[in-house]
Amino acid sequence: MNNPTVYILGSILIGLITSTFTVWLSLRRFRSEKLWEMKVDAYTKIIEALHKCKESLGYEEEYLIGIGTLSETQMGAWRRAFNQAEEELAKYRDIGALIISEQSVSLINRYHADRAPKSVDENDWVGRIGTHYEAAKECLAKLLVEAKKDLANK
Repeated sequence: MNNPTVYILGSILIGLITSTFTVWLSLRRFRSEKLWEMKVDAYTKIIEALHKCKESLGYEEEYLIGIGTLSETQMGAWRRAFNQAEEELAKYRDIGALIISEQSVSLINRYHADRAPKSVDENDWVGRIGTHYEAAKECLAKLLVEAKKDLANK
């Protein structure tokens, strides 16, 4: 059985099997890394949005109670930043489950529900902002923990 054709065909077959398996493993790793990068990007945007909400609400509260020194122009800029952050969070409420964990989406949904004012008084702006601020603060703290846990499961 010293037929060189058998050895050549055997080598070609082994090479095909090995290269196919290597390509399959490489693509699997690439997809896994790409998904992880998408998760990092999503969590970063969500956490930045919550931070902007919390920061804007803090400035707004200071302004309303009279200890803030921001001009109307500066307050307008903070309100725009707040609105953009809220839009970013709304986006991840809708599409987040595709990328981030269900628990993280649940935390964002709970933030959305908890930010509603507990006060019946429509003129209690400080109370309303305080409630919203606390909801953002709590969500941010819990989301940081959940994001670390989700990203560790690479």
